[in-house]
Amino acid sequence: MIVRLAEAGGRAVERNITLPILAEAKVTISLPADARLLFNGQISDTDGASRSFRTPPLAKGYPYIYELTAVVVRDHQVIKATERVIVWAGEEWKVTFAKVGGASG
Repeated sequence: MIVRLAEAGGRAVERNITLPILAEAKVTISLPADARLLFNGQISDTDGASRSFRTPPLAKGYPYIYELTAVVVRDHQVIKATERVIVWAGEEWKVTFAKVGGASG
């Protein structure tokens, strides 16, 4: 893309700039249906044994790290597991929380 800039003295200069190509990434999480899920420390309002998220548009060619935490109560004990996933724009990633046990019910 060529943009026209004004420099000191009022002279216009054209510059060729490259804008990053943006794309979403998709993260699919498998966990017990009754588990709470935190996405970068924020409680997710989704439920079920499989949950999918789309990231905001990300610049292609760079890694992005997301921290996912699953929390479940089993036999009156809180079980918590955290996974860090590295995603790239335009790709799909799967995370499985096997350490928090099967779904109740």
